[in-house]
This record gives sequence, structure tokens and C-alpha cells, in this order.
Amino acid sequence: MLSSLGRLYTHGVPINWKNIHRYSDAIKIEIPGYHFEDNSHWLTFNEDGSLPFHPLLGGFVPNASAITIFKNNINVNRIPFLKDHGVADKILFPCAGYLDMCMTAGHAAANCSDNVFVKPLSPLCVQNFAIHTPVCLSENIPTEFQITVDSSSDGKMLVTIFTKLRLEDKQHKWVRNASADFITISPSSPDPVLYDFVTIKNRCTNAMSSKNKYDYDELLEYGFNFGPSLRVVQRGWKSDSNDEFIFKFRTFEKTEDLDRFTIHPWAVDSILQRQLVALGHLYPEHLKRLAVPVQIENFTWWGPRNEGSGYAYIRYSANSELFESHLYNEHGDLMVSLIGTEYVETTLPNILALIDSHRKPYPIMADHGWKQWLGPDERRSISHDICLRDFTNMSQIYDNFTEPEAKFYSDINKLAGLYMLKAIVELKLDNTLRELSEVCAYLMINPSLTKFVRYIFTELEKDGWMNSIGNQFHRQESLPCLDTILKQIQTLRSNMTKEALPWVDNVWETLSQILTGKLNAYEMLFPENEKAGPAELFYKEAVMMKKRAGINDTECEILSRYADSWNRAVVRVLECGAGFGFSAQLLINNMIKIGPSHFEYTFTDIRPEFLENGEKLFAETQISAKFGLFNLEEDPLSNT
Repeated sequence: MLSSLGRLYTHGVPINWKNIHRYSDAIKIEIPGYHFEDNSHWLTFNEDGSLPFHPLLGGFVPNASAITIFKNNINVNRIPFLKDHGVADKILFPCAGYLDMCMTAGHAAANCSDNVFVKPLSPLCVQNFAIHTPVCLSENIPTEFQITVDSSSDGKMLVTIFTKLRLEDKQHKWVRNASADFITISPSSPDPVLYDFVTIKNRCTNAMSSKNKYDYDELLEYGFNFGPSLRVVQRGWKSDSNDEFIFKFRTFEKTEDLDRFTIHPWAVDSILQRQLVALGHLYPEHLKRLAVPVQIENFTWWGPRNEGSGYAYIRYSANSELFESHLYNEHGDLMVSLIGTEYVETTLPNILALIDSHRKPYPIMADHGWKQWLGPDERRSISHDICLRDFTNMSQIYDNFTEPEAKFYSDINKLAGLYMLKAIVELKLDNTLRELSEVCAYLMINPSLTKFVRYIFTELEKDGWMNSIGNQFHRQESLPCLDTILKQIQTLRSNMTKEALPWVDNVWETLSQILTGKLNAYEMLFPENEKAGPAELFYKEAVMMKKRAGINDTECEILSRYADSWNRAVVRVLECGAGFGFSAQLLINNMIKIGPSHFEYTFTDIRPEFLENGEKLFAETQISAKFGLFNLEEDPLSNT
């Protein structure tokens, strides 16, 4: 093609060079006006053959494998509409862009021969779309994308989108950003009622805003900072039942720009924008937080011409709790269907932290191993031979109690309930309905124990002693007197065991004093002068810990399978709330038996004292281990 273009140019045929170089990194420069030596020096494209035919997908990369590969260096200065997909002050690659890349790549791999792209003439469909890691675009440095398409045995084609993440010391790695299944057979016909757009419009006649143009300041409240080209939605209407919505949209792209896409991403993005707004109208109490789409069940393009304006129709099913959205052109022709979009609430710092986490995954293997396995998705093993469902005996061991075990487990729970009841009677809790914070203030509870008080109230509600309405609590009209509760405790405790239960006799007995701060629970649970305090004895003697020892051989077999699943595999274990390390000790024994070099262990807890104990456990085991504070109640990405 390039040779033919060159010959045409030498014969005086005018060439639109602007279009030829539109999606490449070529830069037009001024040259001197004097004569050069009369020798031709033609510019050539890279030998990898990656001449771009699509603004986002780029071009084919010839390779010897059965996988079809595309590559592109996306420069937001050459694809300016991408600049307008702003979240706060950052440019994020849009979900609609991923969808277009997955659909176009699947079509090109399945239906275009000899690496020559031909526009689709029949409907296209992708399913099980998911965003794994977001991409933050830069105005200064292009972002390198690679898209792979691999056939599967079930007739689908797996499309995966990667970006190159630059690391220190001129190193890089490929990060998986999105994936979808491209369906190679013609998709099923849509619901016949969707073809009657006139009837749909007649049901949606209630204006959603008194303004003639949609106010994009509403999306600013969600955290989206969309530029001019992305402000495509104009007006909206809803049905009387408040479960159907129609929005008028119009893109600002030129016809030649629209023709570059099967369906322009900004037309599709009008659906995603409006789903958030529709959610707010369905649930007025819905807080306006930043929410981003992460999964879509089905995305189908039905074939009508890609027009820059039309209508987005959204309907909501309470049965599935998912949105069903459709895109129509100005003539009422169905262009796109988008089914089952799932959103997650997040923040910009969390998004950026997720991107940055790929520079140094947590937990991380030793540097030499990490560099050795550099590549897409860190070359993680995806062996389907390992399935935890094969080990059903694990749950059976946990669920099957001996008669003495079942009685002790039942009695210890009853005893805990009685001590909770004793505490609120001692604190003289009345039956006034109050917010939890007001209850704690009224009873002079230590503020750091507010969540624990909620747990106590919830347990007592199960026993019928408390009632709650939202975050408000009050006790029943009448509670047993303190003497009655103490007699029940004494009777139950004496029938359980004659052995000491220090976490019961020393800690539960003084629960009301602990709640009000008169006694320090931590000093009682972890006394400095005793070899083993109540907390340590509790975990060591717990019924479930004894059950855990019973599945030790099964755990060893699971670890062995993972260790043998890949050449020089490293199995990474993350334990949250490791505590005294009783669970870790069982695993350590198994890991040493299999081979310490196969494992990396991350030992975490909320208190630094436990980390010191963990370091002693792993000392001289030759297992690669790291230790860190981790609070499950806080944002995981903010933990150290």
C-alpha cells in the first residue's frame, strides 16, 4: 500500500498527508528553501508492520504465534478527545475506549484476513468485560498499549489489553488493564419491544431537569471532570414508574472522526454517564461518590451507521439490580445494547495507588524473582488443575463436632451472652431509643470501644434483649436483675469445666469496667509478667484451632500442588490478623517440608507486638518473609 501511495505521489496525485500521519508519531517540520542533491530518500515505517488503522487499537503486529497482537502508542495530543475524560485533575483512559478496543480487536482477528482491516457489516458482541487496572494517561509521554486476541475451545476469543509500565533502572513490565470475550457467532436478537422506540419515548415524558441543556456540574459532585467533547448529553426524561430513562446525546466529532470507529466511544460513554445519574433518581438517598464501571456482562453493536447523535435509553430491573441500556440513532434505529454494568465506589487516590501498586506488588517476591518473571500479568500461574472444591473434607472437619465439643461450644456462647447482659445491667442502660454515639456518651463508654459496643448490642438483639432501628438502639422494657444473671453464670460455668478459663474468669467478669475505661483490656489480655496471658491461652485452646490442626495434611497437599504448578513457582501467602502465629506455625511446618524456596509469606497484624513474635517464628526457617501492620477496618491501600 505504501509503495502504491509513493508512486501516486511521484506522478503528481495530491495526497492528504495529514490523514496518513494522524495516528503516528510523525512530526511535520520546515526544511530549507535551497536545492538538495537529486537523490530520493523515502521514509519507511517500522518493520514490525504496525501501521495504525484505528485511533485506539493501532495496527496489527505480525508474529509467528496463533495469537493476534495489536499495538499502539496513544498520545492524547493526537487523540484530543481523550483529554476530556478527567477524574479530578487526572486523565483516565475511558471504559468506553476499552470496549471499543475489545470489540474492534475481536472483529479484526476473527474476520479480517491478511492483516487488512475491513469494517464490520454484521452485529458484533463482547461478553464478560472487566477492567482490572485503570490507566492514567499523560500529556507529556505517550502510553504504549498492546492488545492480544487468543482463541478458546468454546468458540470465543479472549481479548486482553495491556499497557507498558515503566519502572526504575530503565526496566518495564506489562500490566493487564482490561479483558473481554469476543463472541464469534452472531448475537441473539434483542427484545422485540426495543425496536419500537416511539412507544418507549411516549412512556418517558417527565423532564429530569427544567433546563434545556443538561447541567454537567452534577457529575462534578461524583468526581468526574469532563471536558467539552465529553459533555455529550443534552436533556433527559423518565417514566412515571421512575425505572425508565431517556437522554438526548450529541457528540462534537467530525464525520471523518466518527468513521474511524465502529461506534464512537463518546456515544457509548453517554450511557455510562447517565447510569450514575439514573441511580441517583432511583435512590434519592444515594450519596454522590465517585463510582467507576468495572464489569459489563454484554456489549453488542447491532450494525446501523455510526451517527454522532441520538438517544440513550436506560431501564432498571429490580430483579437483577443491574442496568440495561440501549443506544438509538436519530431515526430510532437500535445501535448498541449494554447489559449488566457493575460499578464500584472509589476515590482518585485509591485509583492512583492501584496503578502504582503494580510497580511493587504487595506481597512482593524477591527482586531477582520478580525481574525474572517480568511480563504480562507477572506470568502468574493460571492452572485450572487446582480447585479448592476438590477438598470438601476441609469443611466437613470444621463442621463435624463431637458431642463434648458441641456442648462446650454451645455453653461458651451462652456464657458470653450472659456476661454481655450482665455488663449492660451493671451500666444501668435504660430503654430510651438513642443513637449509638449517644448511648456510649450516656454510659461513659471509652470512645475507642464504640464498635465493640455495637457488636455487644447486636449479639444481645439476637438473644431478644435489645432492639435497633438503623443506628439507634434501646433495651427491652424489662431485663433480669443482676442476681439472677449471676446465678445463671455460676450454674453454667460450674457445669462446663473445672479447669481455669482465664479469658472468662478474669476478663469477661469485668466487662463493664473495661467498657468504661476503669480497667485496661490490653494489659489484662497480654500481661507482661506472665508467660501466656488470657488471649494467648484462648487462641491456643480454641475449638476451631484444634479443628485447624485436623486439616494440616490437606493444607500441605494444597501448598504442594501450587508449588509444583509452575517451573520455579513461588507461592505467596498473605495472612491478615496473624496474632500469636498459631496458624502460621502450622503452615511453616508444611512449607519447610515442601521446600522453603517455593514460598514467600507476608505476616500482618494490627499490633507491632505480634510482628515481633512473627519474626521469631520465621527465624532460621529459610522462608522469605516480610512483616507489616495491617488494619482491615482501614483502606487496604493506605496500610503500611
